Amino acid sequence: MELFEQIQQKLYRLDHNADQPNPSDPPAPLTEMPAPTVPDPRPNRSLSVWDFVPGLVVRVARPFTDYDGQKILAGEVLHFLGDSYFFYEGGHTLRFAEKTIRLADIVDEHQPIIANAGNLWFQPLDA
Repeated sequence: MELFEQIQQKLYRLDHNADQPNPSDPPAPLTEMPAPTVPDPRPNRSLSVWDFVPGLVVRVARPFTDYDGQKILAGEVLHFLGDSYFFYEGGHTLRFAEKTIRLADIVDEHQPIIANAGNLWFQPLDA
């Protein structure tokens, strides 16, 4: 019985010390922690009109004419409120605080504006 108790004591010490470093072991190599990443508030990727979300602020980079014949001037800063999509014309109604812009996929000139590749028409700004 005494021998059994000694074995239990040794097992307990082994189990208890398993999560503590052994002083005779060499020190573990230091690993460098990666720096935390902070997302860029202004995306580098192209932001199509499909990606617009309420609160987005954009600057018009190139002038264009919308579906209703409204002239949209370069340099205008617009605060996005929301949008509607009309399936049959591929139409986007973009509601900004300053104005409403309508674009339609059936108008060849509007296709690159809707895609906004390289943010060439709408450039996202910090809010």
